[in-house]
Amino acid sequence: MKLLKNTGIIFLAVVVAVLLIMLTQQINLLLFPLPDWVDVNNPEHLAEVMTGLPVAALLMVELSYIVGSLGAGMLLAKLMGDKCLVHVVIVGVLLTLAGLVNLMSVPHPLWLAIVTTVTYLPMTYAGSRLSRG
Repeated sequence: MKLLKNTGIIFLAVVVAVLLIMLTQQINLLLFPLPDWVDVNNPEHLAEVMTGLPVAALLMVELSYIVGSLGAGMLLAKLMGDKCLVHVVIVGVLLTLAGLVNLMSVPHPLWLAIVTTVTYLPMTYAGSRLSRG
């Protein structure tokens, strides 16, 4: 029963992270709309448009990963209390793996790929610490 509960909490934290990332990226699209010709389901279009995005739009992409990771960490701390470290590591690693898949699907500038890769785990941990005080 404990395994099921822990798995559910990890799943919920990942879902919250993804929702926060999506919300932040939707705000990014309002601030920096994509050209009309871009089909977001076409990786080639996304790769082409990534090369022309302003730095501020790319920073918003990174901010979305920070917000999602912080939110997941905060949720884990609220649900698990002081016993959340293992969950934080699992969620941080899962988010990192998902981020790597995203980087393989849509080419990002090198600096963003590096920063993104090292964001998820420490920000998930930071969220758990912020939530616990």
